[in-house]
Amino acid sequence: MPAILERCRSYIEKVYREKLSTEFSDSICQVETGHQPVWRFVSADDLTSETHAGDGAAGVLLDPEIGLVSYLVPFHSRTSLRQQIICAMALGSRLSIEAESEAPVTGAGDPRGPWHVIVTWLVDAQDRQSWIEDVAEVRRETPFSEDVSLDAIFLGTEEDLESQLNRYGFPRLLLQTRSVLKKQHIEDVTHWMSADDLVRAALMGFPSRFQKPEQRELAKGVVEAIEKFNDVSVAPNVVQFQNGPSRPGLLNSIRIENLRNLERLTLDFGSEPAGGTIIHGSNGTGKTSLCEAISLAMFGSSSAYRAFADRTREKDVSVTDRGREYLGGYLASVHSASGSGETARPRIALNEEALSPPQLALPAETCSAEIAMDGTILPQGTSLEFAHMPAQELGARILRGYSALADYIEEYAESGVLHANTNRQDFLRTFGLSTSITKVDTAFERMARREIDRSLPGFPRPLVEWLDTIQLGAQLAWRWQEWGNESSRNALGVRLSQMDASPSNLEAEIRSWLEEFNNLVALSREVLKNVEAGIGAVRPELDQLATRITSWGEWLEIHKAASSASSADSQEPSPLAGKLDKLQAEQQRIVEQGRNAARHFDHLTQVDAYVRESWAKEHPDLCPTCGAGHPEQGGIVSVIESWREQTAAERERLRREYTRLKTEIDDLQKGAAGSGVGNCPIGAGEQARIVEALKWLVPGQADFREWIAAKSQREELVGVILALKHNPGIPANVDVEHEAGRVARDLAWQFADARQMFEAPSNWKPVKEKLTTLLADIVNQHLPRTLGALWSELFLNLTPAPWLLPERPSIDVACKRGEQRSTLQVKGRLARYILNQSEVNILGLGWFFTRYLTRGRFSHACLVMDDPAQALDQAGFRDLCRFWGTLIRLHRVYQRPFHLVVTLGQENRAMEAARATGGILSFLGWTPQQSEPLRATRLIPENLHPPQPVGLFEKAAS
Repeated sequence: MPAILERCRSYIEKVYREKLSTEFSDSICQVETGHQPVWRFVSADDLTSETHAGDGAAGVLLDPEIGLVSYLVPFHSRTSLRQQIICAMALGSRLSIEAESEAPVTGAGDPRGPWHVIVTWLVDAQDRQSWIEDVAEVRRETPFSEDVSLDAIFLGTEEDLESQLNRYGFPRLLLQTRSVLKKQHIEDVTHWMSADDLVRAALMGFPSRFQKPEQRELAKGVVEAIEKFNDVSVAPNVVQFQNGPSRPGLLNSIRIENLRNLERLTLDFGSEPAGGTIIHGSNGTGKTSLCEAISLAMFGSSSAYRAFADRTREKDVSVTDRGREYLGGYLASVHSASGSGETARPRIALNEEALSPPQLALPAETCSAEIAMDGTILPQGTSLEFAHMPAQELGARILRGYSALADYIEEYAESGVLHANTNRQDFLRTFGLSTSITKVDTAFERMARREIDRSLPGFPRPLVEWLDTIQLGAQLAWRWQEWGNESSRNALGVRLSQMDASPSNLEAEIRSWLEEFNNLVALSREVLKNVEAGIGAVRPELDQLATRITSWGEWLEIHKAASSASSADSQEPSPLAGKLDKLQAEQQRIVEQGRNAARHFDHLTQVDAYVRESWAKEHPDLCPTCGAGHPEQGGIVSVIESWREQTAAERERLRREYTRLKTEIDDLQKGAAGSGVGNCPIGAGEQARIVEALKWLVPGQADFREWIAAKSQREELVGVILALKHNPGIPANVDVEHEAGRVARDLAWQFADARQMFEAPSNWKPVKEKLTTLLADIVNQHLPRTLGALWSELFLNLTPAPWLLPERPSIDVACKRGEQRSTLQVKGRLARYILNQSEVNILGLGWFFTRYLTRGRFSHACLVMDDPAQALDQAGFRDLCRFWGTLIRLHRVYQRPFHLVVTLGQENRAMEAARATGGILSFLGWTPQQSEPLRATRLIPENLHPPQPVGLFEKAAS
């Protein structure tokens, strides 16, 4: 082990030189006022007696910048771990400012702050479990072991020592933290974080990754954009990252009036250039309101106001001016009317400023304000949110500003994508289509459908509904539906959209559709003509006919019911009713025969006239219809004359028969009236006329009288009759060739323009995705060496037992759907589901301190943390207190202004934090309204400084 201690010393000295440009000093006395660390070999038994690097030795590093006494102790089977921890605890106690030790440390105190003791063991990997059990045993014996930070480096044989030490990184030495804090300008931090050189090298061959010429041209544009990039000032995202005051703003004091329960409050944060204020208050005393007041005064926003102003998430707020509502209704004193009166308005003043209402940022600016707050203001509970952020949001937060060139190139690509999408959306708007359409096939379908509705004949709904009411037009109505209803027009649009590359096919499809339209128009005219012929002279009296049919049908329905009842009583048909039914049926038959005879007679009269005038002069014997010869009957004129006489005689006979039947029916109806059944309201002649005029409206061979005797059928017939009162409009025929050609040309032009508009975003998509993937790969190379290393060092400083972690959490950057997304992972799994709440909280605190070091300190020389320890166990809280003290010490060492403001809900923790930081301890009263004076005290007087560690090593000092 002696050799390994020497090698560890050499490694640590090298990293100090590389990261901090600091050499080890040979004089232990210089740690009292200087910056250089000192290394000594001491006895592993008492940890103070100087010895040589042999068996039984341990290495100790005294670092005056961070006030750290760091032991590096070999662990083996003879190691008394318990004794070493007790010695470390005793040394820590002697370095405590409040210890009344029997052997006090001599010499002047350290005005920079307290010193802490850590012990790190060098453990062979095969002894890992033994070491863990020994540490756990000591932890069980005494909780005071938590006063000393413990850790171990588990060394294996598969890898060389330097690689293992490099992976361990010695996080308690805060080498990354100090390296970043030493950078006095944000440009220096930006350069340290920047991956510009890696980005520039990776993009040189970017166009060769694409086969499609259009995509290759876009990729060339990305590479050419590098030439336009001169410095970080041209990158919009980095401008936002760098913009800030020339000197960071100080936080010396704050005055608050009428802000929730803070009626009138003045808080002085002390006169020290670097110091701390710990504010204790129970739940409801106003700790969060105080932190929000500081946030509003500095940034014009807060986490609560941003959530309130976010219309996409906060749906329960209905007012238009959310800023005014929040100021008057939610910030104003809870004991006054919202916004009522000047005195009720909340007012805040930082330092020497005059009291004034907070100037709230516009809702659209709250996101930028939150970015600016990150690293200065830590609202309650937000450190837990860090590991729970969606990958997209976490990626945006972590990767902001990591490369000015990458930001510029991504902005260029995003601008190209946005321009292409804007053109596509503007194009869609000109056609009245939804701007959310992203597929060209969908656009073709909607454009085709739009052109169908705009330029081609519409669906004649009134005509189709009219046709559907009559039996004669039902089939045609169905054909109209097949031609042009909503689904048919959609189907046509789909067919046309699939022919964008073939204008001739477009024209043929449209021509076919228009030809069918013209055909349906012709058929509709024919139906209308037939209907008109069927109605004939009764059109003016259709209303009266409908009324008569109703009366007649109702009488028939009653008559039929009475006949049925009579038959049921007598168990045999009623002779009167049966005879009347037969006579009326016979009368109907005679009417039909008479109509046919009349038509036959009219036909023969017309033929006789034609034959006598012209035909018989050249064909006296031949029939003009069939060509048969009739010489033996005296010629064709004699034959026709004979047929006319027979037809006239038949017609006369039918008239007499009709008269006889009518007389019998009238007599029977009179008899029926005497037996309780009223006379039919429609006379026999009128009945015959109605049947003659409207029987074609009754389907098939149905008997007209039977049909109207049924109520539903009668009402349906009446509805048809009333519909026939007015003829529907019939569309005009279209010029098929002209219209088909015109619409096809218009659609072809529209399709060509659409394809061009949609191809641009489609070509940008793979370019943007590959660019984002490439940049994500660069981040995965660069981030672990810069921002990732700093964050890891910080959260490990806050982790009391890092050896219990299954693996060090890491930031994983991946590309998904063209966006860089980040997740916190442990062994390839999401850290938030592996670690407990305290550990997850530590990850968020580590990131908050990371943002302070890389961004926040350049705008405000302070940290404001609202109850950050709620989710921490006691061991984690003590590590957090030690880090707060170290952070204040570093600012004193580097002569940087800084003030730490922390609110805590537990009194014992507030006192512990005040001791660790040497700061002011203020108390919020347990009252509904806070007002001056606010109690404040110092647990450690300003003129009392913690001991220096030099006295622990008297022999070395002498």
